[in-house]
Formats: sequence, structure tokens, C-alpha cells
Amino acid sequence: MITKYASAAQRSTVDTCRTLIIWCVFLALGKEKFLVGELFGFALLVLGTLVYNEIIEMPINFMSKNTKRNIQKREQEELAKNSGKKSA
Repeated sequence: MITKYASAAQRSTVDTCRTLIIWCVFLALGKEKFLVGELFGFALLVLGTLVYNEIIEMPINFMSKNTKRNIQKREQEELAKNSGKKSA
């Protein structure tokens, strides 16, 4: 039901949370041992999801060049430049 009305960013966040919940349940039931590497991997999964969905923008030039905010900024600059040429 959620996939019908949710955006891709929301769905991937829900998928990540679902992974966390399942992992916590298995840890609580004793069916899985806690490994620090798994915690690191999950943190990396969450960080990747947040960066991919542009919830977090990395301050690295090549990673933030094509974010929605920077594309919109370039389009506005191009529009301003073109409108300045028309009035001249």
C-alpha cells in the first residue's frame, strides 16, 4: 500500500528501516550474534540511502554537481543570463 502513494526516497527509507527492524528482532530473539561489522555496514547502507536521495548533500564537488538544488541554480543563472542578453 505504501508504494502506491510514496516517493522513491520514502520507499528506500522504509526499506532501510525494515532491514533495521528485522535485524533487531533477530538479535533480540538470539537467532543472530551481534557483529560490529554488521553495524558498520548498516550505517554505510543508511548513509548511502540518504546521499542517493539527496537528503544529505556531500560537500564534494563531483558528488553535489547534479543535485536538484545545483541543477535548479544553474538553470536560474542561465535564465538570468539569457534574459540579460534579450534586453541588451
